[in-house]
Amino acid sequence: MEESVMSIFLLLIVCCICINNLVMKLMMDKGYAPETLTFTFFCFAGIFAAAVSCFWADRFVLSPKIVMLGILAGVAGAVATQNFMRALATGLYSYINVIIPGSFIIPVIYSIVVWNETIKIEGWVGIGLVLLSLLLLALANNGSKHQGKDKVRFGIWLMAVGLCFIFNGLAQVVHSEAAKYIQRQFLGFITTFYLTGIIGTVVTNYGKKLFIREVIPGSVIMAMISVTSFMLTMTVLTKLSPAVVFPFTVGAPVIVGLVLSKYLFHEKVNTIGYAGIVAGIAGIVFLYFATI
Repeated sequence: MEESVMSIFLLLIVCCICINNLVMKLMMDKGYAPETLTFTFFCFAGIFAAAVSCFWADRFVLSPKIVMLGILAGVAGAVATQNFMRALATGLYSYINVIIPGSFIIPVIYSIVVWNETIKIEGWVGIGLVLLSLLLLALANNGSKHQGKDKVRFGIWLMAVGLCFIFNGLAQVVHSEAAKYIQRQFLGFITTFYLTGIIGTVVTNYGKKLFIREVIPGSVIMAMISVTSFMLTMTVLTKLSPAVVFPFTVGAPVIVGLVLSKYLFHEKVNTIGYAGIVAGIAGIVFLYFATI
């Protein structure tokens, strides 16, 4: 029974990630600044997390370690989110949607090195395929064009994707450690995470206008979905290894993102891009089978 519930939770997490990525893409296409969206999103997410904590007080626990983990995850999450949005503004959704989720490699390797989880030959093959995918997709995006006539600003795109990749992976590591330490009393950690994200965004964008009314509807949607996804992820991580959770929750959104990029956004994916996408999906499949 518990395994069935965890499977349902994993599917719900995938749905949440897909919807959030789509809303981010639509918001960025309207020309809103990444820092403005990041700030507004974290503000509303912090409010929702605090509201949930009021009604679910038994899951709200704070300690110095929980606060420290929440701050680390919040800083990493804010950097990852802002750079994800910046990447969306300068590169194709199809490539970004494959490269950045590949950061699950970081918590997978962490679980192997720090938690002494074993990895099969399939796992090493999977890691190699994902790394190959990152290289192919970077090359494909360098030669592609953004939606319109302007050339993709490859340097900005590559830096944004790289920072998002690293900090998204680090955030997943902290989430895994937090789930292992606090089990189901995770609302204190989640609330600290979002509050830190607000402060971090303000500090790193001091002097910039971070709030406009037009982004409120999209930010509210993303915030509600993000808090829901966060709670589900923390719950699943108390029962399953990060080496199972993260490959699954990033693999499915990659496929959905490819379909959306082609049929909804009408983005052209060149041969190198398709090769990179196939390699990435194959790598995720190999990594998944390496953990079962």
